[in-house]
Amino acid sequence: MNPKIRNAILELLNEYIKRNKEKDKDHTNLPILVSITRKGYWLFRMLFDEYEEHKWELAENDPLHVFGEFEIYSDRYMTKILDGIVPDDKNPTAVKLLFENRQILLFDDVMIRGDNLFYHYVMLSSWGADVTPLTLECDRSFWEKYSDNVTKRNAFKKFYPEHEELFPQAINDFWNKQRAYAAFRFWMTPEDLANDSVYELLLFQKKLCPMTIDLPIIAESACADNQKTHRYVTLQTSMWEKLKAKQRDWFFVENISQIKGSYHVNASFFEGITCLQELSLWGEIEDCTVKCKYNEPANDEIKIVFVPQVIVKSMSYFQVVELFCRLYEQTDYGNEIKKTINRLLGEPVDEDNNEFPKEKMLLLMEKNCNFYRSLYRANILYFSLYVGKQFEEFLIENEIYKKNDLVLDFDWEFMKHHSPQKLIDTLKKLAEHPEIMKQRLLIRNMKKETHIHKEVIDKNWKAALYCVREWLAEERFEDNNDFEHILTIEWMENSLSNVIPDMNLEERRLVVTRIILLCQEESCFRNYIVNDTKNGLVKRGFRPGENAVKILGETAKQVVPYIYALYIRTGAKDFYEYYDSFIEKLNTYFYHERFLEYGLDPYSLYFFEDFFQTEPEGSIWSIEKKLAQVRYLLADYLDGNTREYDHIFQLVNEWELGYGNSSSNVELLS
Repeated sequence: MNPKIRNAILELLNEYIKRNKEKDKDHTNLPILVSITRKGYWLFRMLFDEYEEHKWELAENDPLHVFGEFEIYSDRYMTKILDGIVPDDKNPTAVKLLFENRQILLFDDVMIRGDNLFYHYVMLSSWGADVTPLTLECDRSFWEKYSDNVTKRNAFKKFYPEHEELFPQAINDFWNKQRAYAAFRFWMTPEDLANDSVYELLLFQKKLCPMTIDLPIIAESACADNQKTHRYVTLQTSMWEKLKAKQRDWFFVENISQIKGSYHVNASFFEGITCLQELSLWGEIEDCTVKCKYNEPANDEIKIVFVPQVIVKSMSYFQVVELFCRLYEQTDYGNEIKKTINRLLGEPVDEDNNEFPKEKMLLLMEKNCNFYRSLYRANILYFSLYVGKQFEEFLIENEIYKKNDLVLDFDWEFMKHHSPQKLIDTLKKLAEHPEIMKQRLLIRNMKKETHIHKEVIDKNWKAALYCVREWLAEERFEDNNDFEHILTIEWMENSLSNVIPDMNLEERRLVVTRIILLCQEESCFRNYIVNDTKNGLVKRGFRPGENAVKILGETAKQVVPYIYALYIRTGAKDFYEYYDSFIEKLNTYFYHERFLEYGLDPYSLYFFEDFFQTEPEGSIWSIEKKLAQVRYLLADYLDGNTREYDHIFQLVNEWELGYGNSSSNVELLS
């Protein structure tokens, strides 16, 4: 990890502990550290793993000791909490707020507008916590500017529906608590944030950090008790090649995007064809995959992080409840949910009744902020665990994994930051009895031929990807970043059927899966589960992530230099006045020089023409901020380290360009 970032995180956490001890003289409870978003969690997790591995040998004054001063959870754990009011241990007839008198540090790596941070701040505050919301890096140009937007107001209304008049005070407290730690954070330009965000992705790739925090991870551990569990599986290189070559039950898909030079993001995966057919009864399942992240082999071995992920579409309230009741009937977690339902509705617990109160559950799906999310995620975890068990068996049966001193298992310890212990214990028991899992899933033992043509996928893959990237770019630069507006899997399927009509359903599904897993790994997507109370749906989809327009592939370097050259020539003030004329010149130039015949991606050209198009008057996204998102592609040249684009800057400077926005409907010659 970059020493600057490493030291800053440790300094921030230690400063919080120091101030917290001064505030809480009794210090009866450890403060709680809640990390939000996948990137924020994995930055923290790398340091936490270092602490766990070396804590017995650290010097007394080592700043890593700070991780022993916290209870630690992720935002995924917090959104599985159904009720912020719990029975009082001292008085059985009374209740108390779940986090009454508890100190919580809410941590993320980057803050742009602060909408997501504010959502969790309000949720935890409503449960009685004294919450300090902090991020390592902040966009100084947005600081406090969008305090009163619709997204923050809607978040506050969810948790304080009868006290909307308190919203201004909550906003003031939100910013004031951050201001108290201003000296311990990085105040950055959009350009700096873009560069750091890309750096983090490359760091996660190097360290094999899967961009997931709420799914089981296949691990290997020693047969003896209390031995270390590794969050990866080690295979001989020959066995890895053998595994990739098998194209029946598990279909390997290399899914890699080049970032800059030799740097890349690896989102490769195995598609579980047989698993998908077995689970065909559940029509909400889009695909069954096992993600695999790996680096180059060393000493004839390769380390791979395997993460089973079943991609599930939107579901009706009825489907979510029926599925949960079937999968978790008479389990510890299911019983815990039943008790919570009665408490939420103020009714006594009927210990003799083993059936789920489905009608009450449907009522809570609409009314409770986390109930719909908890049940939906529990269903996904069950599906993913089953697929992971099938993949484990496949590795062992085909003698791809054969070691006498190690066994395959799941990293249960890792899950403790993200799921309640009752849910983990339930899944652990189920994993020991896969035959019970099969019975509950109504597995259909069937195999049929698949009709996936690799050449068709390769031909249409980029067109589909750029269709989604265009949507991400448009949404990323919308002034109102409303969480309710998401890109659903159903929308992706329908839209791509128009873009790539010559593909069959199986091929289109595989393309959608590739896009989802790649964009997740790049942090171009953020996962969202939205409660559509109007239609009685739990909607599953995505919003633009921090890297929605930063990770654009190596082909972007063929187009961006020309646009940057126009910006240097005109300056920000006149950029859009010359833009349409410039696009006409650029298309004509590429056509006559036959760039499209010799490697220039037409989808890349189309994407950038649209991306840098004129913004509405008063928009918060200026041309400078847009260019900041892609500057890392030209960093060496713009910093004076190379002269490779001199001819482009000279060429654009010599073009005769028309002034004025007179050709806004320019057609691509390609």
